[in-house]
Amino acid sequence: MHKIAFIFVLGLVTGYMIAGLSDATVAPQGGTPSETHNAVTESVAATDGASPWLEDEQEAKTKTLIDERIGVRLSYRTEPHGYMVKAAVPAPSDPTFIKGYEFMLIDDAEAMQRGMGDTEGPATIMLFAYKNPDRLAPSVWASANPSLSGIQRARSDTDDMAVGGANGVRYVADGLYLTDTVIVAEGNLMYVITGSYIDEYDATFVDFDPFLESIEFMPVS
Repeated sequence: MHKIAFIFVLGLVTGYMIAGLSDATVAPQGGTPSETHNAVTESVAATDGASPWLEDEQEAKTKTLIDERIGVRLSYRTEPHGYMVKAAVPAPSDPTFIKGYEFMLIDDAEAMQRGMGDTEGPATIMLFAYKNPDRLAPSVWASANPSLSGIQRARSDTDDMAVGGANGVRYVADGLYLTDTVIVAEGNLMYVITGSYIDEYDATFVDFDPFLESIEFMPVS
């Protein structure tokens, strides 16, 4: 297991699908989830074996998380070598914070429960939503909020990019882990999306771009 600067203690993995999301519902593919701020649906996608975490002819099972409060819809893999999701808060805390999620590999979470993981916790993918009432550009917001963006620890140039059709910036921050960081502005919200890793063979590194590509922004309820 690897190390991470921000770790939120997890509950038991076995026995539930989604941890820390009391208002989430799960529906099979094609089903209709209840009208809640968080709805999770299951789907199955074939893979060509390009990911080192999936063998040839394996099917990747995914779940789709929908959060109307922060206007986000995204997908993440649950099998094989899948992730569990838990509500998360940033460190340090901030009054503009609205909501956050942590996506941890199930294998890592189970190892932590057995007391076999590193004390600092494993690498994860995270998403945090903040209020951005002044509608600052991502690069301006990142510079104005270094404790939230980690931009003071950037070891790469800042590149412009789009996520879900929204403007953003991307850079790699250094720390206990390397952290691929994407700051995205949509409406009057700012999203900080991170994927921590040791090297390019880590699942969180391999899965980060597909995670970004799955993100869609919706009207905030």
